[in-house]
Amino acid sequence: MLLGREVERARLEDLADAVAAGGSAVLRLVGDPGVGKTALLGHATGAAAERGLRVVRMAGVGSESALPFAGVQRLLLALRVPVETLPAPQREALNLAFGLVAGPPPDRFRIGAAVRVAVEAAAADGPLLCCVDDLQWIDADSRDVLAFTARRLHEDGLGLLLAERTAEPGPVDGPFDDLPCLPVGGLPRAAAIDLLDRVLGRPVDPPIAERIVTATAGNPLAVVELAPSLSGHQLVGGTLLPEPLPIGPTLERHYLGRVGALPPDTRTWLLVAATAGSGEPGLVGAAAAVLGLAADAAEPAEEAGLVRLDARAEFRHPLVAAAVYSGAPAGDRRRAHRAVAHAFGTGTIGHAWHLAAATVGRDEQVAAALEEAGRRAAGRGGQAARARFLQRAAELTPEGPRRTDRLLDAAESLTAAGYPARAGEIVEVLPVEELTGARRGRALLARAEVRLVSGVADRVRAAPAVCLAAADAFAEVDPDREVAALLRAVELLLTVEHEVLGTTTAELAARALRSTPKGPELPGLLLRAMATLALRPYAEAVGSLRRACRALLAAGPEAALRYVMIGVAVTTALFDDAARDRLLRRAAEEARRVGALQVLHSVLWMHSQTAAALGLPRAANALLDESRAAGRAIGLSPVVEAIHTNVTCRAWEGGAGSADLRAELAAAGAFARGIGMIGMGTIADHARVVLDLADGRVAAAHEVAAGIREARFLQVGNLVLGDLAEAAAFAGRSAEAAAAAADLAGIAEASGTDLACGLAARARALVAAREPATGPDVVEAAFRESARRLERTLAAGELARTRLLYGEWLRRGKRRRDARAELRAAAEAFDALGAAGFAARARRELRATGEHAAHGPLTPQETSVAALAARGATNVEIAARLTLSRHTVDYHLRKVFRKLAVADRRQLAARLAAPDGTTHRTPDGTTDGTTHLT
Repeated sequence: MLLGREVERARLEDLADAVAAGGSAVLRLVGDPGVGKTALLGHATGAAAERGLRVVRMAGVGSESALPFAGVQRLLLALRVPVETLPAPQREALNLAFGLVAGPPPDRFRIGAAVRVAVEAAAADGPLLCCVDDLQWIDADSRDVLAFTARRLHEDGLGLLLAERTAEPGPVDGPFDDLPCLPVGGLPRAAAIDLLDRVLGRPVDPPIAERIVTATAGNPLAVVELAPSLSGHQLVGGTLLPEPLPIGPTLERHYLGRVGALPPDTRTWLLVAATAGSGEPGLVGAAAAVLGLAADAAEPAEEAGLVRLDARAEFRHPLVAAAVYSGAPAGDRRRAHRAVAHAFGTGTIGHAWHLAAATVGRDEQVAAALEEAGRRAAGRGGQAARARFLQRAAELTPEGPRRTDRLLDAAESLTAAGYPARAGEIVEVLPVEELTGARRGRALLARAEVRLVSGVADRVRAAPAVCLAAADAFAEVDPDREVAALLRAVELLLTVEHEVLGTTTAELAARALRSTPKGPELPGLLLRAMATLALRPYAEAVGSLRRACRALLAAGPEAALRYVMIGVAVTTALFDDAARDRLLRRAAEEARRVGALQVLHSVLWMHSQTAAALGLPRAANALLDESRAAGRAIGLSPVVEAIHTNVTCRAWEGGAGSADLRAELAAAGAFARGIGMIGMGTIADHARVVLDLADGRVAAAHEVAAGIREARFLQVGNLVLGDLAEAAAFAGRSAEAAAAAADLAGIAEASGTDLACGLAARARALVAAREPATGPDVVEAAFRESARRLERTLAAGELARTRLLYGEWLRRGKRRRDARAELRAAAEAFDALGAAGFAARARRELRATGEHAAHGPLTPQETSVAALAARGATNVEIAARLTLSRHTVDYHLRKVFRKLAVADRRQLAARLAAPDGTTHRTPDGTTDGTTHLT
C-alpha cells in the first residue's frame, strides 16, 4: 500500500485508463534515490493489470551504460518480439545495432523507427504498458531511441512509463526533457510518520518521529532503512540520534554497514554482481568463479534481504548496488572488473570496457581494444557509445599523436550523434594550434561545429573562417577533405552571410576556386558554382550554377541529402523553383528512409522557408509542422525550435496594419542576429518587406529591401529585387525601381527560368507604368507576360501579386470592369493560399471599383465548399469529399451565398467563373474547375 501518494496514484491510474481506452500516454517519474519511483511503477503495473493491459518492465544497469543499444535489446526481450519477425528494414537495422550482422551502421533514429514497429507489434493483441526504471543508467544510444519512441506514440493503446533520478544540473538538455514529467518528492509529514510507525510496528515518540521525518525529508527508503537501525533508547529519546542521520549520500553508508556484516566471500560476490550490472546469472557466476567464489556465496546476501536470486540476480534497490561498488576499495573494484571482463570473453565490447575499468595508468594495448570496441559500437549505429569508448581509450593512451587521434574520433562521433556541445568539451582542451596536417584540419572542423551551436554571436560568425583554416590544414595532405572543408565553410557562410568574421565572402570564394579541381565530381561543381556566383557577374555564373544543379539532381537521393543546403542555394540562385522543390522532396524522402531525423528536421524547415518565399503559407505551415514533429522526436530544445520558425509565412498570413506582427518579425530578426544567425535575420527582414507591401507601407518596405540588396550576399541579394522594384516604384523612387528591374531583367535573361522571367516582367510593368512616354499596351503586355510565366511555376502567391498589381493599374486607368476580374481573381487566390494581408489589399482595391463583398473573404473551408458546389456537387457529396457532416456543409454554403451575394448554385458558378482558362486550386491542392482572368 502506498502512503501519501494520492496525486501520483491518480496520475498513474489516469494514464492506465487512457491506454486501456486505446489511447497513448507517456510519463516520466523523476526524483531522488529512494523517493519511491520504483514503488509507483509497481502501483502503475497493478493498475494496468486490473484494466486488462499487458505490462512489461525493465531497468537500466550502470555497468551497461556504455554498451550501445543494450537497453534496446533488453526492452525487445521484455516485449517478447523476436527481431526476425519484424519487416525487413527494421529487422536489418536492429540486427546491425545488436552486432548480429555486418553492414553499414544504421542511423540511431532508424533504429528508433524499428523499435517503434516492435512496440506496435507487441501491442497488436491488446493495450500495452512499458515501464522502464533507472532510466539514468540506460546507455545513451538506447535513451535516444526511447525518446524517439516516446514522441511517436499515437492512438495505439500504448503507454510508456519512465523513472529516473533527478539529473545533476548541466548545460546539455536531455532527450526526455520535453516529455510529460511527474516530479516525485518525499512523503508528506503525516504519511512519513505513518510509514515510520508501520516499519517499527509501534508508534514513535512524536519529537523523535518529527526529527526522523525532517532529517529524511520524507524519503520513504530512508525511513524504511533507517528506523530499524536505531536503538529502542534512541526511539524514545533516551539516547541522542546519530548526527547526521544517514540520508541522501550517506544512505549508501547505511547499506555498507549491513553489507559489512556479511562473510567476505559474500561481500566479494556482491561487488562482482554490482560491477557486472546486468544481473545475468551466467555472467555473474562466471565472473565469481574467476575469483574462486563458491556457488553459494550469494546466499547470505539473499537471507539479509539485499538481493533477490531468481531468473536474475537483482539488488533490492539500486542504492544497494551503488553502495557496494562505491564503498569497495579501488583495488577490489579493479579485480571485479577484470573478472567480469574475463566472463564476457576476449573480443567482446563488454570485455574491452571492463578491462579498461580495471586498468591503471596508460596502456596502449587496452586502449586499442577499447578503440576497436568503439568501432564495433559505431558499426551498430552507436555513435554516442563509440565516443565514450574513445574518450576512455584516449585516457589510457600515452601522450602523442595516437591520443590526439582518439580524442578527435570521439569529438567527431559526438557531433555525428547530435551532441556538438559535448564534442566541444573535448575539442577545447586539444592544443589545436600545435597540431599539423589532417589532425589540425579535423580539430578545426570539430571546433567550427561547436562554435556554430554556441549561441555566442561572434563565435558563430567566425565558424566559416575556422573551416577555411581547416581547409588550409588539409591542403597538402588530403585534397578531398580540403574540398569538404571548403564546402562546409560555404554552408556556414550561408548562415552568417555578410557579417562573417575572420574572412570575407570574396576571400572564401577565391580560395575555393583556387583549390577545387576542374572535374565532374559533384562537390567540386557545387563549390565552383557558389564561388563563381560570389566573384563574377551573374551572367557568367549561370553556367556553373546550371552544371552543379544538373549534376546534383542526377546524383540520386544520397547526394540530395548530403548536399541539400548548398543545393538549395544553387537552385535559388538560378530562380529554379521546380529544381529546388525536387531536391528538397528527394532529400526529405531519403532522410525518412534512413531515419535521419535530425537532417529531416532541417530539410523540412528549409522546404517550409522556400514554400513561404513562393507565397504558399498554407503549404509552408504544413511543412513547418512536419519539421517540428521531427525536432520533437529527437528532443531538440525549445531554443532551437524557437530559432527554426517561419517568419516569412507569418508575414504572408498577417493581416494589414498588424503592429504586433511587425514587432514580432523585428524581434525575430534581432534574436537571430543576437546569436550570430545573420541569414535568419535577413529572412526576418525580408518578411517585414512582404508584410509592409501587403499593408501598403511602401516607404518602410523600400528601406528594408534596399538594405538587403545593398549587402549583395550571393543569391540572397537577388531574391529581394522584385520586392525592391515594387516598393521603390510606389515610393516614387523611379531610378531605384528602374535599376532593380534592370538587374532582375539581366538575371532573367541569363537564367531563362519562368520564375525569374515572371518576376522581371512584373518589375518591368511597374517601372513602365510610371514612365509618361510608355504606352499602356507595353505595360499591359508586361503584366500579362508576368502572369503567363508565373502560371508555369510553383509561385502561386507571386502570381496572385501580379494579378493584384495588374488590377490596381487597370483601376487607375479607369478600366473598372477589367480591374474587377483581376482583383477578384487575386483576392480569391490569396484567400485560398491563406495570405490575409494581400487578400485585404485586393479587396480594398476591389471595393474601389464599385464591387463589394459585404461579409469579408471566404474562409479556406468555405472556399472548398463553394468550389465543389459550383461544380454541381450535392451537399451529401461535398460532405463526403471534405469529411464534414451534411449540417456543416449547409452552414458553410449559407455563409458563402451571403458573402458572395448569390442566391443559388447557378449564380455561385457564374460568380466564381472567369474566361481566362487558368485553374483555381482549393486549399487541399485539388482543382475545382473554375477559371480566372489574367
